[in-house]
Amino acid sequence: MSASSCWRRVRDLEAAGVITGYRATIDPEACGMDFHALVQVELSRHEPEKLHLFTDAIATRDEIVDCFATTGDADYHLRVICRSKEAYFTFLEDFLFQIPVIARVRTNLILKETKRHGRLALDAP
Repeated sequence: MSASSCWRRVRDLEAAGVITGYRATIDPEACGMDFHALVQVELSRHEPEKLHLFTDAIATRDEIVDCFATTGDADYHLRVICRSKEAYFTFLEDFLFQIPVIARVRTNLILKETKRHGRLALDAP
């Protein structure tokens, strides 16, 4: 495939919304961010204004790098990255536990990453 055909295809994929952006991937540990956790959050209420209270609050925190609304026991799963367990404790006490709509929080420490930013395999014509 020629370079011009390739760029045309990339532009078409961008225009169609298949390619939604580009990013630099940073290694958090290289930046001194050694504490990684998945945090399960259960909410006490599910009215829209209560959900907005929660989602608006978590959008303000850089420690929360991902947030997923999920099925199962937890309403949300957060991926949280901090400098240390002490920093995580402060994050919990001073921020997460202060959100009134949260009923329960469970933390799972990430001991080792075996795959990050998986690839979506697409068939090329």
